[in-house]
Amino acid sequence: MRYLLLFLLCSLSTAHAQVIVTDTSTYQHVKHYMKVDKTYCGGMHTVDAIFPYMQSNHYQVVKNPHVFSGGQVRDNAEGGNKYIGYSLHTPELEQLGNVFEIGMDFDVATININVNFDAIDTIYPYDTTSKEYKENTGDLTDCILPHHPHIEAIANELWGQSSDIIDYARRCYEYTATHLNYLDANTGIHSLQSIIDNGGGDCGNFSSYYISLLRNRDIPSRHVVAVMGQDNYHVWAEFYLQDYGWIPVDPTFKHGDPNGDYFGHKNSPHYITTLGIELTDYKFAADSEPMQLQLMQLLYYMWWCYDPCTSTEFNFEIVREKIKTESIAISDAKQVTYMNDKNLDFTDYPDLKAYVATGYDKSSGTIWLTRVKEVPAMTGFLLMGAAGDYEIPTKSGDPTSYYQNLFKGTIEGTTIYTTDGNNTNYYLSNGDNGVGFYKVQGSVTLKANRAYLSVPTEIPAVGAAGSTETIKVSSAGQLPYYNSQSLDFSSLDAQGVKAYTATGYDYSSGTIWLTRVKQVPAETGILIMAPQGEYPVPTASVASVYANMFKGTLTGTTIQTHETIADEDYINYYLSSGESGVGFYKVTKEGGVTIGANRCYLPIKNKEAAGTRSAGSGQNQIAFEEADEVIGIQLFRGVGDDSGETTNLTPALSKGEGEGEWYTLQGQRVAKPSKGLYIRNGKKVVIK
Repeated sequence: MRYLLLFLLCSLSTAHAQVIVTDTSTYQHVKHYMKVDKTYCGGMHTVDAIFPYMQSNHYQVVKNPHVFSGGQVRDNAEGGNKYIGYSLHTPELEQLGNVFEIGMDFDVATININVNFDAIDTIYPYDTTSKEYKENTGDLTDCILPHHPHIEAIANELWGQSSDIIDYARRCYEYTATHLNYLDANTGIHSLQSIIDNGGGDCGNFSSYYISLLRNRDIPSRHVVAVMGQDNYHVWAEFYLQDYGWIPVDPTFKHGDPNGDYFGHKNSPHYITTLGIELTDYKFAADSEPMQLQLMQLLYYMWWCYDPCTSTEFNFEIVREKIKTESIAISDAKQVTYMNDKNLDFTDYPDLKAYVATGYDKSSGTIWLTRVKEVPAMTGFLLMGAAGDYEIPTKSGDPTSYYQNLFKGTIEGTTIYTTDGNNTNYYLSNGDNGVGFYKVQGSVTLKANRAYLSVPTEIPAVGAAGSTETIKVSSAGQLPYYNSQSLDFSSLDAQGVKAYTATGYDYSSGTIWLTRVKQVPAETGILIMAPQGEYPVPTASVASVYANMFKGTLTGTTIQTHETIADEDYINYYLSSGESGVGFYKVTKEGGVTIGANRCYLPIKNKEAAGTRSAGSGQNQIAFEEADEVIGIQLFRGVGDDSGETTNLTPALSKGEGEGEWYTLQGQRVAKPSKGLYIRNGKKVVIK
């Protein structure tokens, strides 16, 4: 979780980072929403609402936010808070059904804050031009009035007793906690005058009183608005110390717990909705006057019906659950193969690298690995990182992605043999040549949750060097190609010609992951990206196989919307210049779409039946992105095999890094190679 620490320190001067001590919890999954049940409402035709949008700040780190029912995230002009806006009319309401939810869910790690006041040796004057100062001093509607006569009198008394700003802030905290009564919980922010008249209020009003006292002395201060659970909301205050940061103060908790210390300490698991009470002008209907609303924990909503509503329900609640994790141990070898039975998310572990195997070149004994961030369940992969025990977050539900992959694996443990049908098996071991993948000699027993490589035993070299195949790229800059000869794109880098196979698909974003390839065996579907023009591509002798999603035709064919592959339903996409520009579009035309000779198309596994977003559930266009990183590893085939001893790791990144460089068999870059065996562009080269 190193990035969490960096996130916190970025807002503090490095000279004073030791003053504010933080501790971050594990992630929880939180659902903050309102359920709308319009079963008995006669013809509801409009619902307008605003809802707070959770963000990262110095109290929490939010990731994977998901907004329900088509809400739009909007910035508030008054400050840095955001909210979700809804304007649902008859078509949207009919699509949502009688019962639906508005709001959001997200993953959140809360941050405990404890201030070490003894470490503060200097109190700096405020920068009156700063955002912190300008936005958090002065009046705020009728709830914060720093120069109200009552506040003025109390502030003068407390200031006269104080030695500095911190001492004054503490005295105001103790005064508020002991002189106000806790009244009218969850009734909202009241006017300061009503707080004074009633002798108290709830947590938000305790905070308003306290903030008014601080702002009387031009100390930047504001409300912190949070939720805890069903019908459990809370507000506290914080004030700003120049060059140190925001200091949490909770006079309400102090009132309820006189012996507790809530000055500079916040350790409760709250989820922040807004920092500061911000106002927004919102129009609930196109012909209505804008309303000035306070952004807090809950929402504002209005609805209109043709007939009276007898029992429409608007129920608000927050649900939280601890994010489940999977324990993965990496030994001193810094590598482990793994087969997971849950969806795993490595996004927050930049120093851990998970790879699926997307290609194999028999001539050089190279396996091509593509790095992935999210690994769907029942996927074998190689994990690299420092030795240690890691708790990797899991994701519930159906897998949101899938990859073409040469790794196989076992959940419960199994015995693998040298060959499996037409494939030869390799397992990760610390053998004679160090840590690497070694061919199974006879049999090997794998532990539970382990993966192994299974590659074709026979891959005959296809094609021959010495000629060229001319490829024409239109102004679209993209060409889905199905080559009749084996091709070598290595010499076309300077012209901007790149060839890709399709190695994975993310259902949640509708994105295909592309892996760049240089040598392409005959009859392999690829996507070529290049400037408009004709390119003579050299032919080659290639003994490779790729885990590839593209399919193609040499003579031309007609593809339909659906296609059955290995008894599973797939949705077909083809490259076209459609309404959204050049891209892969779903086949929707009655009678199908005709694909020309030497063209490829993209079948996507249809997950619609499992409830996962897919090509078959209304998604008409697919985006594509290049994989962040591709590396080559060489296989150790053992004594007597024709490949000899080769390196375990050879950098050969997909975006051009490492190309043309020389490497030793141990993966070390060499500027001027001497005699010996080296790796260059993924192949073994002997210098005599």
